[in-house]
Amino acid sequence: MVWQFDFSEYETAKGGTWRVAGIADYWSKYEFGWHWSPTANKHDAVAAVELALAEAASMLPEGLDLLEYLTDPVTGEVVPITLVTDKVARSAQPPSRP
Repeated sequence: MVWQFDFSEYETAKGGTWRVAGIADYWSKYEFGWHWSPTANKHDAVAAVELALAEAASMLPEGLDLLEYLTDPVTGEVVPITLVTDKVARSAQPPSRP
């Protein structure tokens, strides 16, 4: 399962800017709900992913959760959701000192 993540910007008529974080499923082309914010930071990215996970779970049959759906009943292996983006990954760790 592959999901594409991206931020987009929209300017308002009065000169403001809103950012939207969206996630789409590669295979089905389904667009999950969008997270709107005046910022585009890691908190907004996490909120968009959580929104997509919740929406995906809500589409499953009643009584089936997302982890259960993604788990192979024979092997017990979990099919990962691979999240891709065109943004360059940045390390969350400070640079090491010599």
